[in-house]
Formats: sequence, C-alpha cells, structure tokens
Amino acid sequence: MTALYLAHKFNIADKLDISPLFETSFGLEHGVQMMKQLLSFASVQAYVRNRGRLAIQAGFSDAGRFMGQIAANLAIERLQIKLTTLCHSMFGSDVELLMFNTHGESLGRGCARSTISDRQKFIFTPFARHHAANTTVPIHHQSSFQGGDGYRLFGTGKLAEATITSLFKAELAQPTKEECEDPFYQNRDFSLDLFLSLKNWHETLFKEPQYGQLLDTFGPRLLPKTGSRPAKRKLQAGAERLDPSKIRAIPHNAILQQLGFLAVVISGMGTAAHNDIERFVEIHDKSPRLKQAISHITDAKQLGSLNTVLGYGRLMDNGFWIDKAYHGLQPSNQRAFRQIANFLRDGTSATAIRQTVWRLREDLIDLYRLTSQLGTGSARTTGDDRSDIDILHATRIALIIDTIVRAFQVPRFSESNRFSQSDLYNAALTLNFELIDEIVTQEFPEDVRSKTDMQLKETETYTQNAQLSYGDMTSKIREPIAHNQKLIMKITQLISAKYGAHG
Repeated sequence: MTALYLAHKFNIADKLDISPLFETSFGLEHGVQMMKQLLSFASVQAYVRNRGRLAIQAGFSDAGRFMGQIAANLAIERLQIKLTTLCHSMFGSDVELLMFNTHGESLGRGCARSTISDRQKFIFTPFARHHAANTTVPIHHQSSFQGGDGYRLFGTGKLAEATITSLFKAELAQPTKEECEDPFYQNRDFSLDLFLSLKNWHETLFKEPQYGQLLDTFGPRLLPKTGSRPAKRKLQAGAERLDPSKIRAIPHNAILQQLGFLAVVISGMGTAAHNDIERFVEIHDKSPRLKQAISHITDAKQLGSLNTVLGYGRLMDNGFWIDKAYHGLQPSNQRAFRQIANFLRDGTSATAIRQTVWRLREDLIDLYRLTSQLGTGSARTTGDDRSDIDILHATRIALIIDTIVRAFQVPRFSESNRFSQSDLYNAALTLNFELIDEIVTQEFPEDVRSKTDMQLKETETYTQNAQLSYGDMTSKIREPIAHNQKLIMKITQLISAKYGAHG
C-alpha cells in the first residue's frame, strides 16, 4: 500500500508494476491470503485494472535455503496455481498475471537444467501452465538469468540468439496429455503429505545449531567476494549467531557446494518418500512432475559426497592432528601438530559437523533405497564417476592443512593491544588469510626483521627443530600462505563450474 501511495504521489501509478516478492516459508504459504486481502481494497483493484496486470515475484534462492529446493519449487508452484485462480475470480480474463521467477544459475537455486526447456518447466511447470490456460487468465512469464548465465547463455550474438529462440519454443510449447493428467496432482493427499514432510525436514535442519557450525567453519572463506552485499547479514556487535539465517541465500548455497554436498537439493526426499514408498513408486511411474524432482536431486547427488564434508570436518578434530604428530611422518611439523590439537581440544565444531553428516547420511540411505526401487539407477556415486571433483577437494584440503600448520609455526609474540596468539590461531582455523597476514605483519615488522636477519658462522645445533626467526616470516609464512590462498580460490572456481555456478 505504501508503494502504491508513493506511485500515485509521483504520478507514475499507471506506468509502474508493484510486485510483492514471496520467498520465505511463511510468504509462500500465506501469499494467496495476503494478495486476497490486498485486492479487497478498492484502490488496489482500480490500480490493477488500470494497469491491466497483476504482478508477483517468487524467489527460488531464499525459499530453497529455508525449506529445501524441491519443497520450495513445489510451494512456488502451488502459489502460482492459487494466484491464477484468484486472478480469474476477481478479474476474469481482463487482467494478465505477471509471474517473475527469480531463480539462480545453479542446482541449489532452481536452475542448471540440461536444456532451456527443462529449465522453464522447472520454474513454471506444465501443469501450472495448463491450469492457467483453463482459467483463461493471460500469463506473462518472466524469469531471471543471474551470475554466469549472462555469459554462458548470452555471451555472444549466436549464443544469445540460440537462447532466446529456445526460450520462445519452451514458452510456446503446449503441455502434453501426460503432463496435464499427472497423477501427482490428482492424488492431493499424497502430494500434500510429501510436500509437508519434505518442508519440515529442511526447516528442522535449518534450525539446528550443528548445521550452522558446519556452514560457519570454513565455508565463507572458501568463497570469493562477489556482488554489492556481504555474505553475512550484519548483526549487532558481539551477537554472533551460528544459525544459517545470517548467511545470504547465494553464499549459503555456494558454501554447501564448496563443502561437497548440496543438502538443500539432495536431502529430505529419501525420508519424505518413505512415509508411503509404495505409493510413491506407483505414482512416480506415471508422473512427469515426480520424475522431474527426482532428476534434480540425483543430478546434485552425482556431484556430492558426505565423505568430502567429513574430510573438511576432520580438520577441526584435535584427534586428527594428534594422529599426525603420533605417526611422526613430518618431524619438522610435529610441534605445530600438537599445538593445533591442544588449541582444538575443547572445540565443538568437529562434533557438530559429524552429527550433521550422520543426519544427512541417514536420509541418504533412504534416498538410495528409493532410487533403487524406482529403477532410475543408483544415486550412489563411486570410483571414476566423481574422481575429478574428489581430486579438487583433496588438493584443497591439503592446502588448508599447510596453511594452518604454517600459522601455528609462527613464534610466540607478546600480546599487543590489538592481537593475541589466539587471534592468529583462530584466523588460521577459519581461513581468514587477510587477518593472518595482518597479524604477522604487525607482530614481526619488516624493519625489525632486517636488523635481526644476521648471518652467523656457527650452525645452530642445540634444538632438533629451531623456531622460525623474524627473517623467516615472509619467505616461510606470509608468501606460502598467500600462494595457498590463490590456489584455494582457483579450486573454488573449478568446483563452482562443476555445479553450473559460473558467476
């Protein structure tokens, strides 16, 4: 109402589409009631009739973050269908319904389908289109191309022409009889129970503090700085929260990709389907909609491995570092290994990550059973099926280990007003490369290094492993860590590309 008031105030109401955005669980659930209440005002009805258009937006990225991408997709479809019915009941065929689907470029944000046709069918399903045609409401469908999609699909004249041609074909294509008579929609109790179970599974995971710790451990530092907004929503000073609500939708999705398991897509369906698996298998056999959802899930699973998540989580386990010191394969690093283990002794991140992985793995057992019964091929990936992405993760874990060890090799320094030894160690264990460099630069300044970097005739023999000196700070700490950072970020780009997230 405020937007409409200002539009009239500036005399642009006849030129402006005011479109509410629905992207939260509450918004998608109550969106139709809100629009019905809004349209009960005569001024709003007059505005819509004058424009000849009712505009709404649906957000796949944020919705997928809160309730999982498949449940979000189902919720958005239900909203689209109900709003079409509402628009027809109030305006007949006199007003078109503009639906703008704000989806992103990768699997976790409602995209990355193999063809433009598959992409458009996912964000605005054939059944929803069929329903709109039956109500005779004119539909104006808009969708976004975000991030790297702008380059991949519109980077050259020929690419842009092919993309736009494919979009026209997809939007003009008529739903098939199989899509219009999909038993998924005819069995309303089944479809509603499946949706609610899937939604509840993800909303429960989202609220668990262990899940927040998983995202918070390394995740934000594995991402490049992109866009105009920070990865985390700003909070009151000192009020650090570990729940995922502080992380914006795009980095939330990207962190899961970088940790090796896109839970917002893969997880939940195994558990939800097993509430009535016989019915699920029966309906799936004749349902293009269920096949579409399962395809989206298995595509993400081909790239995901919970063993990879455990690999990153092990770095926060003091037992991992004790084992490395115990076996004595790297004598020069043994002191650092023990310091890391001691620093992590009372930490909770390793346990939280393991608990989250066991939760995801329990659901994955049911997904494997489900896909086996559906006859769509196993969702389990082994061996050469994912060796390229496994190599990328293994290489990056090795680089992270080297970075942490080097930070713990920094000699002890007197605590200044700004930094303590714990600040340095925490920076290393959260991959805060900039802070590591800042601390080392301040505590071991260049001018002091040059004065102490003296050549002694006698070789030092009184310790087995002499600590680093001021003169070693650049060559053995700062420069290697900076090099590691560059390689880690290059691997981030390569992993993103595997998910179709090029932006």
